[in-house]
Amino acid sequence: MRKLVLAAFAVTAMTVISCRPQGREVPLEESGVTLEGTIYYDDKVVPLAMVIVVPDNGPPGKGGATAFADDEGHYKVSNVSLGGVKVAVNSDAAKGQMMGRAMAGTDPNAKGGKKASVPKVYEVPKKYHDPETSGLKTTTQKGTNSFDIKIPK
Repeated sequence: MRKLVLAAFAVTAMTVISCRPQGREVPLEESGVTLEGTIYYDDKVVPLAMVIVVPDNGPPGKGGATAFADDEGHYKVSNVSLGGVKVAVNSDAAKGQMMGRAMAGTDPNAKGGKKASVPKVYEVPKKYHDPETSGLKTTTQKGTNSFDIKIPK
């Protein structure tokens, strides 16, 4: 069982690392800005995807913030840049999370010893995986900002 858990951790870690945007990321000072909402692709909720937020007018890879959506597609990214930001959604990250859950037997939706149904993974087109090509943008202010990400099919 321990080997299974370690393998699941390794798969998840490798997936997260491989899904990161290219370039060296430099963390920002605490901004006091949060961006949250729900991810939709073709009007369907996208669970477990990674959301990437970068400053609109900054050098690529500098000052980015990331977070994972939950099983209902809700995400919350903390320490987001103030002002214009570019947003990306990487659904490949969900595959790694689901594989890790399956291997470790740790699906949080399982109740009463039953196996839970795994949320359907929607393959978001690759252009939306990168903030530079996604075309997804919003403007943030201090505090919590609401931004539902709606990706057309």
